Amino acid sequence: MAQLYRHYDKDGVLLYVGVSLHAVTRLVQHNDKGWFEDISTVKVQKFVDKNEAIIAEAEAIKKEKPKFNIAIPTLETTVNRDPVMRRVYKERGLASIIAREVGVTPSAVQQWKKVPPEHVMTLAPLLKLRPEEIRPDIFKKR
Repeated sequence: MAQLYRHYDKDGVLLYVGVSLHAVTRLVQHNDKGWFEDISTVKVQKFVDKNEAIIAEAEAIKKEKPKFNIAIPTLETTVNRDPVMRRVYKERGLASIIAREVGVTPSAVQQWKKVPPEHVMTLAPLLKLRPEEIRPDIFKKR
């Protein structure tokens, strides 16, 4: 079950909209954001289908214009990933570890459909995969 969450400040201003399987856990993961301390209310809407939640998130961002959302998610950017990126998306904390390793934000990692070629060699040991398992379209099997 997917959860669409909205973070509001004390004056009812919508700060952020997101989707997670665990909205409360995700709330804590936002503690590195400058606006985290401003959150006073969290509203959660449950969806049986994650794709429906992603579509609702995109609509909420367009219509409600939260203060701190940067990108509007699409099914293309969130669902159609290769198997390696699906693993990164599912394993809690892995996107943050990868982001630190390659010097980008966790949000940037979440937008990848595939591991960018320039990061394959760095991430292979971390993911415990060979380069050709990460990007078979680039690296030939040995």
